[in-house]
Amino acid sequence: MFTLRLPSANGGPPEVFEVHEAKPIGLSDLSLFLSGGTNSFKVRIRGRVLTAPDAAAGVRWYELRVRFDQRLKHFALVPGGVLPPDFVLRGGTRLVMDRNVVSDLQNMPERDAGAPHPLRWLDTEEFHVNPILGVVEGSKRRPQTWGEFEREYTRAEKLVARRLPRAKLVQFSGTVRRAMFEMHQEFAPRAAREGQFLHAVASRIADQVAGRDLRKTEQFILQAAEQAGLRPLTAVVLTVLAKLYEGGHGSPAAALLKLKELRDAGADWQGCAYNAVADVRQMEVLSTGITMPDLVAALTGDLGLAQVWCGLRPAGVKLDDGKIGFYFRLDPALFPRLKGSTDDLIERIKAGNTVSGG
Repeated sequence: MFTLRLPSANGGPPEVFEVHEAKPIGLSDLSLFLSGGTNSFKVRIRGRVLTAPDAAAGVRWYELRVRFDQRLKHFALVPGGVLPPDFVLRGGTRLVMDRNVVSDLQNMPERDAGAPHPLRWLDTEEFHVNPILGVVEGSKRRPQTWGEFEREYTRAEKLVARRLPRAKLVQFSGTVRRAMFEMHQEFAPRAAREGQFLHAVASRIADQVAGRDLRKTEQFILQAAEQAGLRPLTAVVLTVLAKLYEGGHGSPAAALLKLKELRDAGADWQGCAYNAVADVRQMEVLSTGITMPDLVAALTGDLGLAQVWCGLRPAGVKLDDGKIGFYFRLDPALFPRLKGSTDDLIERIKAGNTVSGG
């Protein structure tokens, strides 16, 4: 719960809202905001107006147009979509930061400098924060060693403590950090196969595919996933399919995967592929957090990631044949040139799935 002060519509004193819940923003509204050059959002909140005469009457839903002082650079990935970071509920929410946010913290002035910064709102005891997502992602364009992981974690933890001294830093013991590192290492074989998959499809879909070739290219993508030993209902395969069915006015999946860079990378393609896979992996890591008792939200400055998260709408995890799988509720807005429904696409994917491994 938090309070929100907004200018009165009739020019009177500001209205003060006690916010109990904020409805996540979906892909269409987020894309409209990012492309519209505006600093305002339409947000639905559940709460009450403390300054209203009937404030004690109870809690209800409101739709508000909220304008921010500066362009939003960061978004909180939560179940069902994204939120402007200021609208993440205080208290029980644990915010994990990705590499973009950790990098922005590095450039954040010290508090006594008095300069505004888009991440200054985090510096409060109401938030539990940790940079582990950015540490796991790494900055080497390849899998990290344990020593690199430890150095990166220590540096990021000290940075957060220095830049956000009032926030509650969630600290992990050496044993827990080692377990996290080893768990991430277990992803390495699949990450290598996912990188090979991206390399295999990059030349076919880096540029927009002609409408007449969409279904044929879809089959090529699913065959490439099978040849790489991947299950097709994974974040990386679905993101590639979103790139295939992109519209004519930009593609969130293209921004996330950077397939043109991968296609033109030459001998350095593995580094490019590793970066793309690491970005997509964040959605799977956060999906596991959806099932945790305390809400986990990922704070990111990668707007392509925020849009793809809204479009894939991860809904949790499942165990299938001893492997972790993920549920997705696809938003058709992420697949604007797809003929038929996203349910039809899922059924075609399932019908062609012969891969038993992860």
